[in-house]
Amino acid sequence: MSTHEQRRVESERLLALLPQVQEELQRFAGVERVSVGLRERGGAIVRDEMVFRVHVVRKRPSSELAPGELIPASIRGVPIDVVVRRMPEAETGFNDENDSKQYRPVCGGISISADDAVPEIGATLGCICRTTDGKVVALSNWHVLIKPDGAKGKRAGQPLFRTSCCCACDVIGEILDFDQTLDCAIATIKSDIGWAPKIRRIMRSDGTVEEEGIIKGSGVPIPGDDVYKIGIRTGLTRGVVTDIHPDRVEVTPDAEFPRMSNKGDSGSVYVSQFTGLVIGLHNAGDGTRGFGIPFPLVKARLNIDVIPTPPDTHYDVLEFAADEIILQPPYDTLAARLRERESGRQLLQLMRTHRDEVLSLINHRRRVSVTWQRTQGPAWLAAFGRSAGDPAYTIPRQIDGIDRRDAVRYIGDALAANASPALAASFAEFGGALAAVLSESASADDLVRLWDDAQQRRGNDAQQRRWDDAHSAPVG
Repeated sequence: MSTHEQRRVESERLLALLPQVQEELQRFAGVERVSVGLRERGGAIVRDEMVFRVHVVRKRPSSELAPGELIPASIRGVPIDVVVRRMPEAETGFNDENDSKQYRPVCGGISISADDAVPEIGATLGCICRTTDGKVVALSNWHVLIKPDGAKGKRAGQPLFRTSCCCACDVIGEILDFDQTLDCAIATIKSDIGWAPKIRRIMRSDGTVEEEGIIKGSGVPIPGDDVYKIGIRTGLTRGVVTDIHPDRVEVTPDAEFPRMSNKGDSGSVYVSQFTGLVIGLHNAGDGTRGFGIPFPLVKARLNIDVIPTPPDTHYDVLEFAADEIILQPPYDTLAARLRERESGRQLLQLMRTHRDEVLSLINHRRRVSVTWQRTQGPAWLAAFGRSAGDPAYTIPRQIDGIDRRDAVRYIGDALAANASPALAASFAEFGGALAAVLSESASADDLVRLWDDAQQRRGNDAQQRRWDDAHSAPVG
């Protein structure tokens, strides 16, 4: 088998020939593009045979082709392999809940999204880079962080950027630069967030390390190079570079992985297992293979380079589960008090389950948005937050002439009328008790105590009903 250095030299030789070869081969009907890669035979990758790969819409038997239509077996002394075109799809996820944790400091392989990004549920932060003028930035895709009419200065968040009714949550920085054509974008990192120049660690079930995520800089993609990526949807996957073009890298997964990526993995980076260098920015897949942009293009366009992991340096990257970050400062002190009681943990679980839907309704459903604003929703939320941080503060009964009981009732009715079946079911079971607690609490401590009392009464009532049913006299 050829060495990594031999593959690098051969890759450079073939890429230098590619423009002329592509011009010659595109005269054949059905040829869409030409690239450098590995031969495929019977669906398997021939790892030690580098070829020009001719991508066609569909393969036709030789019997259907006229003599002048038959693509040659080789060109310029290099073998040709005809492959059916790939159909990559952008992988910003709709089912990427697999890793929704918050990481501090931030590192590669974790969730990220941005204000006004499409969609709003995030994808993957590739790795930490430094600009030529010294700024530390987080790298991901343009389609992860930017809308078609997006702009620099928009805020980025981890695990997600959320507008929480009256403020923004989980903000880690701002969009600094992007390129739609190359599907790449970078965001600054706030000084109080911190960063680690590595990809997140992947552990085995026995607690040992499967992949440490150390990176040593940036390099070029080479056919036959073994690589790995870590995305928020599929986590760690490994594969081999099977096709490179000046603007695209193709990676075929190893046999133990059914696919290289899935929706939500966009923005992750391909790292060479041999050199530890980042060689591509993943941005698409076709259900099996992964596709990305060669890192040298991203590096040149955004004026960045990968910050390598310093040798013999340990980074204590802390992970926080979704229910641990359900409330942001100053509300996190309220969350800490709720966790002390079983009833409080139940309330936090309800909030974790329905938070994104409730925020979406408040921000995007007109009836709910109007009700929220007219009943002083942001001001009430701020009052509860102030109480959580200041035990001496009393939550007012009225704000700008709006009674708290009325605000709770109107907002609850608007949410329930627009709720999904799951949220509607929770309203039916817990809505009355929660509305009473929100209406009557004079402080955050009151809220915790009244909610606990309400759930204890609920439990006692259920126990009494079970006793009554078990001891009722039979009829007849």
